[in-house]
Amino acid sequence: MTGLTYLFPGQGSQKIGMGQDLYVRSSAKAVFEKANSVLNFPLTKLMFEGPKEELQKTCYAQPAILTHSIAMWHCLLEEATPNATFFAGHSLGEYSALVAAGSLSFEDAIQAVHFRGKAMQDAVPLGRGSMAVVLGLAEDKIHEICQEISRQDPRFEVSIANLNGPGQTVISGTVEGIAQANLCLKDAGAKRLMPLPVSAPFHCNLMKPAQDKLAQHLNTIQFLSPQKPLISNVTAQPVTDPLLIRDLLIAQVTKPVRFTEMVEFLQKKEINIFVEVGPGKALVGIVKRMIDNVEIHSMEDLVSLNNFSSAIKASVR
Repeated sequence: MTGLTYLFPGQGSQKIGMGQDLYVRSSAKAVFEKANSVLNFPLTKLMFEGPKEELQKTCYAQPAILTHSIAMWHCLLEEATPNATFFAGHSLGEYSALVAAGSLSFEDAIQAVHFRGKAMQDAVPLGRGSMAVVLGLAEDKIHEICQEISRQDPRFEVSIANLNGPGQTVISGTVEGIAQANLCLKDAGAKRLMPLPVSAPFHCNLMKPAQDKLAQHLNTIQFLSPQKPLISNVTAQPVTDPLLIRDLLIAQVTKPVRFTEMVEFLQKKEINIFVEVGPGKALVGIVKRMIDNVEIHSMEDLVSLNNFSSAIKASVR
C-alpha cells in the first residue's frame, strides 16, 4: 500500500521572492492577503522584495515561511492530491503541518509563529547566542562533549538542537559555548563545523523565557484533532490529541528536533512518497540521504506544482 507524508520546512528556508509566483492563484492570494491582514503589516512585500536582512529576522522569517507553505498547500488542494498518511514539520514547520492537517486555523497559526519568533529573539540578546552544523561525528559523542563543556562554566551553554540525518547534527548555545565546542568536536574527529546565520540559539535551554511566553499564548488557542497524525519533533512519534499537540509545541522550543528519528519512524511505516510543501528542498534532501527507493517531491512554486500533479496521481493509482 502506498503511503504519503507531507513535510513542512522550518526557519532558514526563507528567501527573497518566496511564493511570489503563487500570488496569481486565487486560493494562494487569499492566504497571502490574510497574512497581511492578521499581522497588520505588509508581510508579502517583505517576502517578495526584501530586504534580506529584515526577512532573516526570526519574527518575520517564521510567518513568511508559514504563509508560503500554506499558500502552496491551498494550490495543492485545488489539484485534488491524495490524502496524507502522516503530516510532519521541522520546528516552525509543525505549525504549517497542523494547519494543513486541520488542527489549527491559519489565523491562529500565523499569530502564534509571529509571537514565537519575537519571544525567541527577545530571549537572548543579539550577539550572545549562536548555532552551528556538525558534520561527520556521532550524536552520542556530540552530546557527551556538549554536556562536558556546559558543566565547565555557565557561559559555555551548548547542546544538540537538531538531528538532521546521520552525520549531520546542529548544536545551539552561547557564542562562547559554540566556540569551545568547535575546538573540542574537531579534536574528537568531526569533519567540519559550519556556523549558521541565525539571530538566536534555538532549541536549547537558553530559550526557556520564550517557552514560558509561548505557553501562555498557545493556551489561548483552540487546537483540534488533526485529520491524520502529526509526527512530533519532540517524540518522533504520531500524535492526534489536541492538548498533547499544544504541550509538545511548547516543549519543542527548548528540545531538539529529532528529524532523523522522525524519518526512521516513517520508513518503518513504509511511507514511500514524501512531499515537502514550502520554500526549499532541505527536508526531502535528508529523506533522500536516509532512504533508498522512495519518491520525493518539493513543492515551492507553480512549476513544481504542475510537475507534481501528474507524477503523484500516477504513483497512487
